[in-house]
Amino acid sequence: MSQLLRVIERIDRLLREEVDEQWIKQHLELSQRIIFVDVGARGSLHPIARRFGDYLSLILFEPEKDAAEALRNNYSRTSPITVLQVAAGAKSEIGTLFVTRKPGGSSTRRFGGAMSPLIQRNHPDPSRFEVVATQQIQIERLEHMVSYIDILKIDTQGTAFEVIAGLGSIRPVLIELEAEYGQIYAEQKLIHEISGLLTQLGYFMIENRITPEPLNPNSDDYGLTVRVSGDVIFVPDLSALGQSIVRDRETQFRFACAAFGLSQYSTWFLEHLRPSSNQSNGRFGNTQ
Repeated sequence: MSQLLRVIERIDRLLREEVDEQWIKQHLELSQRIIFVDVGARGSLHPIARRFGDYLSLILFEPEKDAAEALRNNYSRTSPITVLQVAAGAKSEIGTLFVTRKPGGSSTRRFGGAMSPLIQRNHPDPSRFEVVATQQIQIERLEHMVSYIDILKIDTQGTAFEVIAGLGSIRPVLIELEAEYGQIYAEQKLIHEISGLLTQLGYFMIENRITPEPLNPNSDDYGLTVRVSGDVIFVPDLSALGQSIVRDRETQFRFACAAFGLSQYSTWFLEHLRPSSNQSNGRFGNTQ
């Protein structure tokens, strides 16, 4: 049953994303590029960056020297794109990067939180999380590195809370981040604390994409499944703070929601933001 539910959720999301992508390409006109900031950009470009590169200006954060250089070399022809060899955090400081055997698990927090055995159990190669080296890296608040963000993606292995704390007065119209229900990395902040911080800033968790994992990896069909680690998406809520994030940025908000298959929310939100012009043009409402 759990496998079936995951398949249904994925099909639903893919269908929404496909319909919304067509709307972007057919109807949305941008006077300037969308600023997409990817914190923890090791490896390939984010799917949104690959699908909508013509609409975006990319800023990629990657603290490890070799990984940052690989991004520059691999995407030198992708324009406009900026790669910053720095980690984002709550304060400006020199920190330690714990490099794991599979580099995608590297973090400024050491792997080995209270619930790390569950992650290790469900991976075919637990050694991927072993720390094989350490590096001293620069950590900076996002507000010191960029002045404006439309879409913020965070995948920093246990430090999403600190990245958000470093935003200062910057308010993206959509935030996608990796979060955990249990401590995978030592002393990390969990999804409940991250959600609480973002609620204070005027955001709402619109979608939880953390896939349930089997507690026993050998009996997924009828066994217990638990949510551990994965992606969640936040958008502005209808509080005064949330409305202020979107006001005068409606086009950016529409694009961000549509890019993630969430255009129905942007239509609903804008109808409530502008109750005097409560009109809707089909699925997406007015584009002006």
